[in-house]
Amino acid sequence: MPLSGHPALRVGVLDGSNWLGPSLATYRMGGTVWGLPIDAATQHAVYRADLMGDEPVPHRWTAAIALGHRLRKKARYLGMAVTTPHGILAIASLMANLGCAWETRPDHPFAIDRAGFSEAYGQLQMLLALCPPDALSWNAIDLHEAMMARDDVVYCPCAYGYGTYGEADFPKRLSFGPFAGLHAPFHAGSTVGGTGLALSRASRHPADALRFLAFVASDLAQHQLIPSRHGQPAAALAWHDPEIDVRFNGFFSAARASIEAAWVRPRYRGYIDFQAKAGQITADGLAAGDEAAKVWTRLEPLLATVNS
Repeated sequence: MPLSGHPALRVGVLDGSNWLGPSLATYRMGGTVWGLPIDAATQHAVYRADLMGDEPVPHRWTAAIALGHRLRKKARYLGMAVTTPHGILAIASLMANLGCAWETRPDHPFAIDRAGFSEAYGQLQMLLALCPPDALSWNAIDLHEAMMARDDVVYCPCAYGYGTYGEADFPKRLSFGPFAGLHAPFHAGSTVGGTGLALSRASRHPADALRFLAFVASDLAQHQLIPSRHGQPAAALAWHDPEIDVRFNGFFSAARASIEAAWVRPRYRGYIDFQAKAGQITADGLAAGDEAAKVWTRLEPLLATVNS
């Protein structure tokens, strides 16, 4: 159900001023808010500070690849998440950073620029050549777990991160950086993620559900309860709190600019199915070592299945 206009939701909750970056915008369509963000997330860098040594943290993709070549001389690797939808969304983010984002305007048909896709796919292939073969089967959580469990995966330029991996109760806590794109501003263009709550039309207790939504959006929940229970909230207030930032090893200050400059993916009918299938095609192509042109021939027919 639309959430706009419900008095139970206080000022700031529905106008975007309470939330970090486009976290609320992902749930706004046709001038109406259809859900509230629980947490804020986008792709950004993840690394092991103890393994970086004197290496500077890369802030752009080409620097990440250069770092990867130096790491390979030490039998160490870059990291990446590839399984659907991570590989295809890395490509989408690189394309948005390049200035050729996928079409999102509701009055235009869904489209992906072929040249931009080829460039982004090729860049991802170059990075994966510097990752362990296991990365082809990793999702974002697998990546984080591998970076903690083993001592040869040092840095990833683009992954949906989890601030809890920076907390002190992890023996090998992770560190974080901005999304490392191809063009300046390098932190801009990652694909905003996160999770939201909506009010179902089938709800038998809509008033109670609205009160719960209001609670989740409150300063108490966002600024205190969620961070204290190892979560990453969506409220801007929490993301600017230095005490919370220190507890999560600088996660919030490191990822904040990337979320504030993130890209909102398409909301066409059929897009979710497209993302899943395109993600599998891309992951399969990367695993097989296929060139971008071959992957595109399998991907292009799917574009027509997405309707505005």
